[in-house]
Amino acid sequence: MVEMGQEFAASEYREKLDYSPEAVKELLGFLIVNSDALFLVAEKSAVLIGMMGVLAHPHPISGKRVAMEVFWWVDPEHRGSAGIRVLNAAKEWARDQKVTSLFMIAPSERIEKLYERLGLQRVEVHYQLKLEE
Repeated sequence: MVEMGQEFAASEYREKLDYSPEAVKELLGFLIVNSDALFLVAEKSAVLIGMMGVLAHPHPISGKRVAMEVFWWVDPEHRGSAGIRVLNAAKEWARDQKVTSLFMIAPSERIEKLYERLGLQRVEVHYQLKLEE
């Protein structure tokens, strides 16, 4: 899972995200034990092919319970139905958690187009200012 996280970081995030295996191990542990978090995996023939992490929390402005995707990765050769199954499982969990909205991250135009095809609405665009190297 940590190695898959490294593939995730090397994709659209290559120049934008610092990767720490230790931090990812900590994050995965948090997602597994926290009742306001979800960690999903996709497997094929008992081999890990994808994963998704989601956090539920009160929205800082509305106070409504929302969920935020932390990461969503499926190996390129398995994208399609495997990724949609993981996303659908996350949506089902979010509904069970009484979440009003699921926020997804789009690191590229390719992902934005996928989200639009899936019926997601663009809300805002995030920018990053690196403060240290």
